Amino acid sequence: MGLYNDLVNCGVDASLARDLLIKAWESLSTGHRRSRTALMHSAAQAALNLVAPDSNPSGMPSKKVVAFVGPTGVGKTTSIAKLAAHLALKKKKKVLLMTLDGYRIGAIEQLRIYAGLMGIPFRFVDQVADLSRTIEENNQRDYILIDTAGRGPRDLGSMSALASFLKDSQKIERHLVLSATMKESDMRKIMDQFEICGPDHLLFTKLDETETPGPILNELVRTRKSFSYYTNGQRVPDDLHAFPREQIIEMLLNRNDNALKE
Repeated sequence: MGLYNDLVNCGVDASLARDLLIKAWESLSTGHRRSRTALMHSAAQAALNLVAPDSNPSGMPSKKVVAFVGPTGVGKTTSIAKLAAHLALKKKKKVLLMTLDGYRIGAIEQLRIYAGLMGIPFRFVDQVADLSRTIEENNQRDYILIDTAGRGPRDLGSMSALASFLKDSQKIERHLVLSATMKESDMRKIMDQFEICGPDHLLFTKLDETETPGPILNELVRTRKSFSYYTNGQRVPDDLHAFPREQIIEMLLNRNDNALKE
């Protein structure tokens, strides 16, 4: 019961924690069932079978055009700046930063400053109807990163045109950005509501600010969407990370206390 309680206290759904430990117990020999380390390792292996395959363990997007969507206040703009810096400064790729966020005060200037510091071009697109043309005009870039305006649950109707554009495009990699500090009920509600954008990847911010990352595992299992990146600080680009499923599962199940410090 101690390991079960630890998982639940970490935020893992009770039924999921129970299922993982049952599978772990059944897969182990009698001698290994008394080992907490063996049980947790086996539970992690069981969890791996329930989540989507890695999307980008190398940290490189699989498509040229990458869009970040999500609610207000989760760190979309900072996260996309971190990805831009990783691609442009570390990987030496030709990157364009683009924003559609003309709603939040200072949003355009914030991203313009980031682009200037990195020495990469920046575009503000005011209308969804102009997106295709702007993307085509900059097709020579290795990556086009698109920041979108944050929306609360009650404001999603106002972004229906953008949501349709993103969901219908096969050429755009769509990341839903969420804060690891959210309550589980809020995280699930927001994920369901932003499904109108067709996100295929999940990016979690502020993992250094929570001691209960279990809800992330709950949603990875529930939605079967791939985990793309996490952030654990404000440094650009150092605090943006991509890693294989094995590491995220170990971190979320509290097996690796140093995972967030690497």
